[in-house]
Order: sequence, then structure tokens, then C-alpha cells
Amino acid sequence: MQVIVRQTTYNSLLTLVGFILGALNTLVFFVQFLDMTSYGVIAFLLASSTLINPILSGGLQQTIIKYLGRDTSKENEKIFKILLQYYSFYLVVLGLVFYLGQGIFKSLIGVTTEELEGLIPFIWLLGLAMAVFEICFAISKIHLKTVFGTFLKEIFVRLGISVLLLIHLYANLNLTTIIVLICAIYILRVLLMLVYFQKTKIKIRFAKGWFPFRKDILTYSILVIFGAFSTVVFLELDKFMIGRYLEIGQVALYAVGVYIATVIAIPLRSMQHITNTVTADYLKNKTHKELDEFTKNSSFHLFLASGFIFFVLLTNMNLISSFLPKAYEGLYFIVLLIGLTRLLEAIIGIGNAVLIFSNSYTNFLIGALVFGIIGVYLNVSIIPKYGINGAALATALTLFGFFLFKLVLLWSKHKIHPFSLNLLKSIIMLTVLIVIFSMSVFSAKSLLWGLLKVIIESGAFFMLCFKLKWISSIQTMLRILGLR
Repeated sequence: MQVIVRQTTYNSLLTLVGFILGALNTLVFFVQFLDMTSYGVIAFLLASSTLINPILSGGLQQTIIKYLGRDTSKENEKIFKILLQYYSFYLVVLGLVFYLGQGIFKSLIGVTTEELEGLIPFIWLLGLAMAVFEICFAISKIHLKTVFGTFLKEIFVRLGISVLLLIHLYANLNLTTIIVLICAIYILRVLLMLVYFQKTKIKIRFAKGWFPFRKDILTYSILVIFGAFSTVVFLELDKFMIGRYLEIGQVALYAVGVYIATVIAIPLRSMQHITNTVTADYLKNKTHKELDEFTKNSSFHLFLASGFIFFVLLTNMNLISSFLPKAYEGLYFIVLLIGLTRLLEAIIGIGNAVLIFSNSYTNFLIGALVFGIIGVYLNVSIIPKYGINGAALATALTLFGFFLFKLVLLWSKHKIHPFSLNLLKSIIMLTVLIVIFSMSVFSAKSLLWGLLKVIIESGAFFMLCFKLKWISSIQTMLRILGLR
């Protein structure tokens, strides 16, 4: 547990710094240094690359965690070799499919503006760089060495883009050059991860010779591809669909709102790097009681941390919007809906990992595919009528349905659930606080009053936590947020 707490603290700090850099990029550099159309093109590029990332990874990022251990046994070397053979063969086949089906792919991502012509090679290159990094990061996770990978994932790319945008401010780079340099940053991240492997005790050893593919490994990898793609669809499909049905500049506007709401996910992302491996260990050892307790504790602490962030953001949206260009106004509805979906993920806690790394993964996959299809239908139906607010509504409805499905699956297959009396109390407490501090009497008129309001809100939140005797929970929450 000490390893979890220590690495979660480091990961939280890195994730927090990464989000600050991301906020600087999203809310300042991109909106101030680029026109809305150029920013929309870049946002569409990143969303499309993220969408195909699970396909290009071949499911290896989760297969590695499930099947490989921290030892250096011959069996481990054999599994490494099988995975290398499989991934090499998979990329060759995928390359042929892409080459022969270029026309279909271009038609699939057909958009309404000429600015996106010629983006397809960059989408694939960027998606592959993301996929290979996640595979390397998975290898470091099984050795419980996640800090450097978290730095590369959360800070390196954002810092590189910050520097790139500052250079653009003075050198006035064209859009194509900016896109090429963004791809270079992602490729450099992969190379740094490989160098890190050489400098640490993480050694990738392959057994000699050819080994027949194992059916269980291949089946699981294929399932992961579909499952991971379905999950990413929930997060990135809306931006992709906006690019198809609306002006490309609307992608930029929506991306800003989604990013503000994504700050709520800092605690979950911080813990996932290490808790996924620990959850997989619980499942392997069949320690049901510990797993149930771990699920409830993680849910309560994650909701408390994420809920606090949601509370502060939502009650200060007017002040946040005042610092953005006028073209980026009117984001409250998007932040509200997307923020609520992030809270649902916090409530699930490690439930996602339980479903992914257990025998119920096939059922999880079926549900993900069904709700992925529902998400596509809702986006296609709602976006043309209601614009970016419709995209947020479609995403929220889809993820709420998927949340209910996961709760049912967790209980029916594992007899565990994330709910506890403390979780219920925290939900009621945050709801009351949001209602009170959303009243017009608390409207922030200036930056100074806004800072004072945040201090008052924080004081009220922690005072209530103290009254509810959640002192130890506050300490855990601060560790998750990287503030202690």
C-alpha cells in the first residue's frame, strides 16, 4: 500500500502540473495565438488520432498488464515474444487494410471544410505514436514504475506544445508546420520511454525462436481493441462528429468546454496508473473481500476529490469565461454535463478495472459496443439540431446509460458495488453546496472576489468534512490531489 500511496502522490502532482499546462494551452495559448479555425483543425486531429489509438495499439496495453508479471521467468519471456510476433503481424495487416481502403476511410471522416484535407497521414502517424507509448507505459506499470511514464503522459506533450505555441507567436508558423511538430513531440515521447527502459531495471527480454500464438492472449487482445475503442468513442466521438456536421471552429469551442470539465478527472487519472495493476493482482489472488473494500474506499475518496473540483469549477464559470475571448462564451451547459459524466466515473472507482481485468470483460465489451452505437446515433441525431450543446447532451446520456450498465455488471458478476453511506453523504453535501454558491448573491464580479469566493467555498467544504468526521478522508483526498 505504501507503493500505491507514494506513487499516487507523485502521479497526482505530475497530473496536476499537466492539467495546469493543459489549461494554459487550451484556455490561453490556443485561443489567443490561433484563430478558431486553426485550433479546430488541431482539436479535430487530436480527437481523430485518439479515436484510432485503440485500434493501432492492438489491445496490448491491457494484455500486458493482465498476462505479464514483474519476474523475469522464461514464461514471461515467451509471452513477450508472442506479443511481439502478434503486434508485428497485426501492424502489417492493418497497414494493408488502410492502404487498400483509403477511399472508405476518407469517406468515413469526410468533413465540411477544406482545412482538413491532407490530415489523414498525420492522424495515423499521431495515433500510432500514442499507441506505442501506451504499450511502453503498460510495461512500466507492471513493474510499478509509473512516475516517469506519468511525466511523459501528463506533462511532456503539453509542455512541448506550450513551447511550440510560443515559438509560433514570434515565428508565425503555418498550420502544417505546427501539425508536423506536434507529431514530432509525440514520437519523441516514445523514444524517451525506450531510453528510460535502458536506464532502469526494466528489461524487455524475448525468448528465442518462434512460438505459436496463444488463443487466450489473442482473444483477449482482440476484445481489448473493441472495448478500448468503444470507451474512447464516449470521450472523443463528440468532437469528431462536430467536425463533420458543424463549422470546424465549433470543435475548438467545444474542446475548451470539455477541457475545463476534464479537470474534474485529475484524481481518477492519478490513481489509475497504479490501481489498475493492484486491482489485477486482487483478481488473480481472488481476494474478494479486499477487492470489495478497495472498490468502496476508492469510490468515496475519488468522488470527494473530484466533487470538490466540480463544485469550485461550476460555481465560478462566469469568472472563468470572462478570461476567454468572446467567441468562447456560453460553456456552462457543456461543463455541467461533461462534468457530471466525470463524477460518474469517480463513483465507479476501480470498478472499470475490475470489469476489464476479470472474466466479465466480454460482457463489458458487449455493453461498451452497444452504448458506443447508441452514442453515435445520439450524436448524429442531436448535433445538427442543437449544435455543441447537443454534443454534450448526447455524450452525457450515453455515459449515464453505460454507468448504470457497469453497476449492474459489477453486482451480478462480482457481487461488489461502489456505494457506501459516506458516498451518499458526500453526494448530498456537494449538491447542497453547489445550489447555495450558485445563487446570484455569490456571483464573482472580479478576480479578487473570485479568489475570495473560492477560499470561502473551500472553507465551507472542509468544515463540513470535519463535522462529518472525514479527517482521514481529507488527508487521503489531498494525497490524491497531490497537495499533501
